[in-house]
Amino acid sequence: MPLTLTDSVGQGGANRPADVWAVQQAMKDAAVMAPGLLTPGDVDGKCGPGTIGDITEVQRYLGHVYKPDGRIDVGGWTHRTLSAAQSVALAPWTFPLGGPAEKPYMGSGAGQRAFRFRRSSGTRSHAGRDLVTQIGTPVYAVADGVVSSINYYYADTWCITLEHTAPDGHKYICRYGETARDAAVSVGQRVRQGQQIGEVGDLTGIKDSMVHFEVYLGTKTGAYKQTSASARDRVNGHRRFYRRADLCDAGGKLLAAPYPTPGGCS
Repeated sequence: MPLTLTDSVGQGGANRPADVWAVQQAMKDAAVMAPGLLTPGDVDGKCGPGTIGDITEVQRYLGHVYKPDGRIDVGGWTHRTLSAAQSVALAPWTFPLGGPAEKPYMGSGAGQRAFRFRRSSGTRSHAGRDLVTQIGTPVYAVADGVVSSINYYYADTWCITLEHTAPDGHKYICRYGETARDAAVSVGQRVRQGQQIGEVGDLTGIKDSMVHFEVYLGTKTGAYKQTSASARDRVNGHRRFYRRADLCDAGGKLLAAPYPTPGGCS
């Protein structure tokens, strides 16, 4: 893990300056994984109400903690979540399409394509970013990785799941949903950043075609579709994501990612 701590940080913690500095820097780095929600303050090694509040935001928006306590204990869930988020945030990505999405997936006008948009009459939150584009558009790996599964998704489309490795060795998951059935890769295959892995599928009965893009920090194992109290998010009025508890947003990373270059590598 890039985030190395010697003792607890935050509410009631030991708050050694070097540990506080490391946590503050990690939160600065990880802010791209919760754009507009993580707003960390200065990196100064001092743990005051602002830093404790920032830790609470990490617990709420990245860790999906139901009752955040504003504290990071060495090796605990918040430590592992923040460390993983920092790793993913610093990993180099290219965009999963060869050009921009045709409709907003962040900010004004994004609507139901945005992460945490309330769906199903407000009972659940959207778990990814929908990148609208034309049927048959190539879909590319955002980073080097290994194809872990290719499975049916819904409305006659499929999902390609890749395990990616950050530069520090941390492994995380990206799911490229709503692709065509005939993938350009196979399970177990190693792929390079910018390599085509499939094409955008034809969603039966749905107006727009798109890539539904999800990211998991790699701090949990098991199915990617499950319901648990830990996957609730307070800011959404406890609406459930119906996804694994290490789910995070990819919006900020996608906005910053350059388009892949021809030939399969960035």
